[in-house]
Amino acid sequence: MKTILLKPFFATIVFFIGIFSLLGTQLFLVQTYYSKLGIEYDEVLSINAGSFCSLHSSLFLENVILRNELNGFCIPIMLSPYIGAPTALPMMLFYHSNMQGIYQYRLLNSLLTYASLLLFIYPFWKNRVFSKKESILFFVLLLFDPLLFMNHLSDRTVVVPLLLRALFVYIFLQKQKKFVPVLFSGIVLGVFLWAKSDGFFLITSFFISTFALHSVQYFIRTTRIRIFLLGLFVGLAPFIFYLRTNLSSIISSFQSVAAPTFSIAEKSKKILFFFSPTDHFRYIFQDICVVTLTYIDLFSIVLFACYLFVISLLVQKGSKIHQTFALMSIVYLLFFFFVSKMGSIHHRLLLFPLPQALLILGLRYISREKRTTIITSVLLSQISLQLLTLITLQEVFSYSCGKRSFDCTIYNLEEKIRAYPGPIYVNDWGITTQLLFLTKKPIHDISFSTNELESSEKITIDTFPMTFLFIQHTKEHTYFENSRTFSEDLQNKARCDIHILENKYEVLTCTKE
Repeated sequence: MKTILLKPFFATIVFFIGIFSLLGTQLFLVQTYYSKLGIEYDEVLSINAGSFCSLHSSLFLENVILRNELNGFCIPIMLSPYIGAPTALPMMLFYHSNMQGIYQYRLLNSLLTYASLLLFIYPFWKNRVFSKKESILFFVLLLFDPLLFMNHLSDRTVVVPLLLRALFVYIFLQKQKKFVPVLFSGIVLGVFLWAKSDGFFLITSFFISTFALHSVQYFIRTTRIRIFLLGLFVGLAPFIFYLRTNLSSIISSFQSVAAPTFSIAEKSKKILFFFSPTDHFRYIFQDICVVTLTYIDLFSIVLFACYLFVISLLVQKGSKIHQTFALMSIVYLLFFFFVSKMGSIHHRLLLFPLPQALLILGLRYISREKRTTIITSVLLSQISLQLLTLITLQEVFSYSCGKRSFDCTIYNLEEKIRAYPGPIYVNDWGITTQLLFLTKKPIHDISFSTNELESSEKITIDTFPMTFLFIQHTKEHTYFENSRTFSEDLQNKARCDIHILENKYEVLTCTKE
């Protein structure tokens, strides 16, 4: 009797120890390392949109669905052609609770990630989709996944979509016979697609695998499916409304996705290192050379090999539902391989936590001896990945606090830019969003993508006094040359003092002669 009582008690203790271990690790990362990073422009895009876009509404797309000028916030339907308003909503609520620092925002990312994990794990445990041992293993695999948590600390475009996927799973697995959970699960999935348009690749993968293994007529005739599709339409309604007048923006966005970016060799490498966080390091710190990155890649290969082995087992021996999700994973990997711009970390993370769930399901179809070998290999690789990642973080942060968008010199720039007179104009959209967040004052971006000056603010260059911030690391040669031409013309029309900040920002403070 005591043994029976101790088993659930022990499982609960392990579960909560894991939760607090995860919380402690992430707090350590945020406090020690990630709070030092500069502000990535995509990271503050949703903060700006949800907090004070009235200061500079032209940074965001049209069709605002929520605006309150008195309190200084508004929510546009889309923040960009592929990122929707739901990514900004948590930031808006957080900002208006007087938690306005970048440290607090990154901590919020961590907390939303914890909430997502709990929403994923609880219904699997409660509804006995997984046994208690399988649920604990599922939790451990997510607990020690450095790619999942490191990226969610610094990339807000994946946090809310993860939370919405977790909420969808939680609602969908409810055992109630009523149609309300089905309707709400459809709404949540629609909001997920609205929040991140890349999610259409994930949903398309599911439908392809489903229709390949099941009868299409079966789904059409099922009342639950019709109710689910109704909910999906409701969740997507704002996005569909946006498409009425902005279809060209979405088409151009998907055309840019189809543009050649990664070679076949590069894509093969990215798939092989699917579970590796090394891309995350290179994205933030650019050209780094750390020995531990090689070992991280090696352990990620072991994980991916186990993953492929388990998927092949599920396709051959699994039940119909297990085969469906295994095939869905394969189809998504094919999208990842053949769609040239689907090589980023956030595209890999869209599939999570399906790989971890499939690893556990596949263990049911192998012998006890092989099962022990697979579990041991996976756990050792996962824990080694986590430890090596922490070691690498400590080494890299000893000499760097981020490159490009994550460069911490943006904080020094913000302190100095406050003292400059008149309106401030910047030739870089990303720096504009960063300074808007830091200064809480209007910052105007100017586009130089063509030979003619294009200004979303419709400004005139005869407004004086004014400050023009010239960023030297623009991506396109034409853009750089047009920016330089504008700077020279400005100096001919007015008396300008030139200041060089942080060895890469050229600031012109101009007054009328």
